[in-house]
Amino acid sequence: MSHSPNDGRNAFERMLEYGRATVRALFLLNGAAMIALMTLVSSLIEHHPGEGAAASLVPALWAFVAGLGCAVLFAHARWS
Repeated sequence: MSHSPNDGRNAFERMLEYGRATVRALFLLNGAAMIALMTLVSSLIEHHPGEGAAASLVPALWAFVAGLGCAVLFAHARWS
């Protein structure tokens, strides 16, 4: 079985496309979750003003954003 010089390049291009698809999927899923969380926060503010319920979610939102950043970094590190 002979290997052509393009086999390695094709494998590399497939790997790059896999990485791009992974990052796109992460952004799509995490973006949808962020929209859902912002909807929850705005609903809490609208229906329970002054109770501090929405303010108590701020640390969780920052943790979510940090998780999104880590997911993207790890996905990038996996295929680079």
